[in-house]
This record gives sequence, structure tokens and C-alpha cells, in this order.
Amino acid sequence: MGNHYPYFPQDHYSDKPGAPASGRRINIIAGLTGAEAILTGLAGIRPHPDGSLTIRPQPVAEGTIELRHLSYRGRTIDLTIASGGYQVSVDGEPVSPAPDGTVLAVPGRE
Repeated sequence: MGNHYPYFPQDHYSDKPGAPASGRRINIIAGLTGAEAILTGLAGIRPHPDGSLTIRPQPVAEGTIELRHLSYRGRTIDLTIASGGYQVSVDGEPVSPAPDGTVLAVPGRE
């Protein structure tokens, strides 16, 4: 939907891009809960008060999910989640996870 609208409409088709001609056109905060669930839940993206950003994705049963060109504090982050693991790249360079599986994508202010 992000390629078709400047927002996530609450009333959209599930089988094709677009929304019905009639119905609710104005989106409210609840319309972004799906994006929030994907970014903070599945992708495990966590911004912190010191400006750092950590990522700890949740595994998927099958298939591959990609998040590309996420911009954060002047850095570009790409994330690929597959059933066998995940890969995080910052500015095109892969970043290895810590022993607990968390990736420090962007360090905090010093």
C-alpha cells in the first residue's frame, strides 16, 4: 500500500492495490497499527532514547520478508527475514548480531 497511497487506508482491497470508491477516506491512528506491528513486532525494530537503534527480528515459518531503505539518523538499513535466519545491513554493509541475536544497527550518541 505504501507504493499507492501516502498513508495506509483502513478500507483497502486484499487481492489488488487500491481501495473502494465509497467508504472511509480519512485515516486515523488506528490505520497505522498494522505497520507498527510489522516494524516493532515482526522486524523487531527498537529506537532508544539515546538515538541508538536495535533490531531483533522474529522468525517466519516460511518465505522471505524484506524491508529496504529504512532511513534512520542518516543511515540506510536493509533487513531480510527468512525461515532460516535474518540479515541486517547498514549502509550496504552486513552487521553481525550479538550473542542474544540483537543487532545494534545504529549506535547511540556518545
